[in-house]
Amino acid sequence: MQYVNELFTDATQDEIQRQFKRLDILNPDMYEIIQMIPDELSNTLLDVIKEKYNDYLKNIKLFPPLEALIFLKLVSNFCSTSDFRHAVVTPCYIFIQHVLSKARLRTRQEIAGGLFLVTICFEFSRLSKRFLPAVLNFLHGIVYLSIPKRPIEMLRIVPPFQSTGPMSKLLAIAEIEEKETLNEELLKSDDLVLTTYSIDFKIRALNIALKLIKDIISNLEESIGSNYFAIPFLELFERIPLDIYPEFVHTNFKAAKSVLENVSIKKLTKIVPPEKKPKALRLLEPRIEIIYDDKRRPRLTKDKEERVKLIHKLRRETKGAIREIRRDTEFLQKMRIEQQIQRYVLH
Repeated sequence: MQYVNELFTDATQDEIQRQFKRLDILNPDMYEIIQMIPDELSNTLLDVIKEKYNDYLKNIKLFPPLEALIFLKLVSNFCSTSDFRHAVVTPCYIFIQHVLSKARLRTRQEIAGGLFLVTICFEFSRLSKRFLPAVLNFLHGIVYLSIPKRPIEMLRIVPPFQSTGPMSKLLAIAEIEEKETLNEELLKSDDLVLTTYSIDFKIRALNIALKLIKDIISNLEESIGSNYFAIPFLELFERIPLDIYPEFVHTNFKAAKSVLENVSIKKLTKIVPPEKKPKALRLLEPRIEIIYDDKRRPRLTKDKEERVKLIHKLRRETKGAIREIRRDTEFLQKMRIEQQIQRYVLH
């Protein structure tokens, strides 16, 4: 982990792609090591996340460095992100929420880092379908930054995005030259270290935002109130100057808009109390009172129950013995009478 931290600390444009390739090679081995002793290494990974979070809290307006984002990505590779609560993943949710809702966006690497965090968060919540408000607000802000605005025009936006000034149109494009040469659709590793904007980056940032909007809204489609997530995006989509963008942006724009429109018309199921049953009419029926007379004996303990059984068995055996004695007595009396009769007959 210390080696990974050193790889991405102060990485330059020439090194960043090579560093990601090294991380890709290390990733399977790190996963196998963590599976050998998961408790100890999970605590170690959590300590690293806490250290990065404490460094971020020193100035919450500044976007965290690239090495902090890389460790959040490693969490999605090594830990179960679909659990309702996880010792490592849940603190990462809080970290991402604070960064996306508090850190200011001014440079190219900060916007690319924010989209990188949104992608990580989507990996976290894809199976659990969890809702993180800062993610949708960040994507809403990226679309907002791509809209050209007049000096006197103000659109409603939620911080950390600014509603006025040059920071309100960082990704806006007036015109694109040589549209057919722009074939890159995804963000590149260079975007995480460069600070200056380019037309190519602005197009790719909007394109990635449209893809993430489509995927995240589709994932939240079954959630209650998902139509309220979609409506703010549709309001901004109408203001995007789509004609100046390449064809692949048109494709993703139509796909995202189609998903948003399907979700926005979904009706909200309101929670209502159950209906009261009407009171039955009083009819001329006999009034029957049921009296429950419980004559059952109280429940006995095991010892007392055995004693009761033995007493019952003793009484039954006693009655049987008395019955046998009576039969024997009757038999003996008959024998004596017969003997007496025979004696009298002989005499």
